[in-house]
Amino acid sequence: MKPDARDAARVAYRLLRRTGLAGALSSGGQRDAGLLQGTRHVAGVETLRLVGRCLAASATVEHRAVAIALAAALDAGNHAAALEMVATAGLRPDLRAEKIVSRRYGFLWICNPKVASRSIMSALRSADPDAELFREQTLSEVAAARPEARHYVSFAFVRHPCARTFSCYADKHTLARSQTAAQRYFIERFHGVRRAMSFVEFSRWLNTACGSDAFADRHWLSQQPFAGLHRLLRAFGCGLGSRVSPRGSATPAVAAAESQSGRPASREPAERGGDPVAEATVRG
Repeated sequence: MKPDARDAARVAYRLLRRTGLAGALSSGGQRDAGLLQGTRHVAGVETLRLVGRCLAASATVEHRAVAIALAAALDAGNHAAALEMVATAGLRPDLRAEKIVSRRYGFLWICNPKVASRSIMSALRSADPDAELFREQTLSEVAAARPEARHYVSFAFVRHPCARTFSCYADKHTLARSQTAAQRYFIERFHGVRRAMSFVEFSRWLNTACGSDAFADRHWLSQQPFAGLHRLLRAFGCGLGSRVSPRGSATPAVAAAESQSGRPASREPAERGGDPVAEATVRG
């Protein structure tokens, strides 16, 4: 069976970290590093090149875009950046935000982070203290645990994408600048995210392959059709309605990957955007 590119990247990154090869990469191929260190450095580089070949063969266009950037970083001797790219390529979209199931009122609420989710959660649980809160579970897992919820009213709230992105930056990125645990979670896992970056730089990063929905954290996962929340709702049998705009054009990195491969995109959508009017989406 052909290995999954995402799994290959994740396993390789863990291997490089646990065996100390990541440290050998950061030291570079220094002449005074010794034979053993030089051998470890070469092994680390070859591991990164192997991951790059797996990503280049992926059907997902964002993987192919990362493969192009990874090859360029290796050719330039920027092994630290290459290692960061492999770490990002091993991530999956974070689809495990909270859900609430209410038997009393027959509803399923799906959390869309950075859309007043804490306040909404508190209000819903106040309305029905017996409502069941699901944390760190996907919709499929919630449906498996509570099959009757498929027949409930399902709803979620969306927000102007610019306001939501700024909220994410002001909250999570600011937190990561002062707390080590948050830095590991929100910065170190994503190539291109830096502690000192401005909101404009963060917004531009979201329009790169590593900032795309293919690897996104739940707090900046797109609300667009074919991605993020919309994809989740469709999988559960409901949709975001007509007021959310269709997907825009590909990012420059993604377009380059499509051009080089000559293949049509099998895209885990990377673009942000949407209708300026925030709205609730309800399925009866």
